[in-house]
Amino acid sequence: MSSMLPIVLGICSGTEYAFPEALNTLFDWLFRNSPQSGDWCPVVAEYVREAPFDASGISRYNIVLDRISHQRPFTAEWLKKLILDGSYVINNPHHFQSRRKSYGYAAASKLGFDVPVTVLLPPKSSYVDWRNMEPAFDIVETGGEVGYPMYMKPYNGGGWRNVTRVFEPAGLKEAYALSGGEIMNIQEAVNYDYFIRSICIGSSVLPLEYDPEAYHHERYVTRGKAPASVLEYCARVSRIISGFLGFEMNSVEILVQMSRDAGESDSGKISRAYLIDFNNPVPDMSLISLHRFFPSVVREMARRVTFLGATSRKYPFESRTFDYLEIAESSLSMDEKMNGYEAVADSYFGRAGYQEYSRSVFGDHYEELEGKMFEQPEFSVIMKKEIYDTFHDHSDPGKFDRFLDNYRNLLSTSREDDTRFMI
Repeated sequence: MSSMLPIVLGICSGTEYAFPEALNTLFDWLFRNSPQSGDWCPVVAEYVREAPFDASGISRYNIVLDRISHQRPFTAEWLKKLILDGSYVINNPHHFQSRRKSYGYAAASKLGFDVPVTVLLPPKSSYVDWRNMEPAFDIVETGGEVGYPMYMKPYNGGGWRNVTRVFEPAGLKEAYALSGGEIMNIQEAVNYDYFIRSICIGSSVLPLEYDPEAYHHERYVTRGKAPASVLEYCARVSRIISGFLGFEMNSVEILVQMSRDAGESDSGKISRAYLIDFNNPVPDMSLISLHRFFPSVVREMARRVTFLGATSRKYPFESRTFDYLEIAESSLSMDEKMNGYEAVADSYFGRAGYQEYSRSVFGDHYEELEGKMFEQPEFSVIMKKEIYDTFHDHSDPGKFDRFLDNYRNLLSTSREDDTRFMI
């Protein structure tokens, strides 16, 4: 057992079940079973319970993992107070409240990355008579500038909430009319060879092929065909964008178009890589959607928290926006700018320190111990409840058992190389 005092992790979570439960269970398992000593730091995790907070009070949490304050303003205000007390909050509500998707599109474009044509629309209606701000545009004309087909989607996201695919002007007028008081983006639809959705935790990235047309539990492709060069490029871009936004956890969606040779066959080189969605401070970490990749996400979050606690890392309040912009406005080539951006992001996340800590602490024995937790009865209970709550059907009594067998088979491959984060 480590000689270091345990750090206290507070988990802010609403109705989400499997991810926080598995994370909590993993920390408990490691605390009870790890023979590690020295730099390994035990973590005691607990759910945060809401109560009135005193502005002059002191935080009892070393680290807080926030999965709910984007929907609960009270929690966001409390977390801002904790940051002043020295707690390390993942993610900082100051960052995601001021960096909505439209800001992200503008920033990515400024940095020189490909972004589909994207336009932010004023809300169609309002409860207040803003007579001095009457809309002065034609929605059909604006749609023509973006081009069809397109997507209309909320500027603040929400897990595919109110996302509409629009094919013609009449459909755009109808979708805009139905949007009411919600602020919406319209975005050009882009053809692609590979849809890559990367899960980001600190500087670590897990780039995965994604099929948005599939059922929710099948969207992360089990055996992807994207070349390693595509995955590595998307991981770099995802790390840079997450660093720019100041997000310790994020998901980044990139549509990759490959170059074609004279015979119209894939040349193996990237032609364009369009960033379409990347302001996701509470990314999907569901067992149902992640299936065989779920244990890797839980383990990587646990490692990030352990590293932060063991090294007493201080919260980087500023994501160094102007360092990125200085590089963006230079005469460097895009490859050189990418190297510069990545160096800034690496510094922000403490990537070199994390890599060194991983080599010295998270070795083969530690990984074996982590893996055993997902074979324990405690995790089986979590998995069964999550699958039952999602798929149980009174009209089809065998449905739960079929899905349970399927997930057990998928999770049996959860330690293969393609499930590993790029750190």
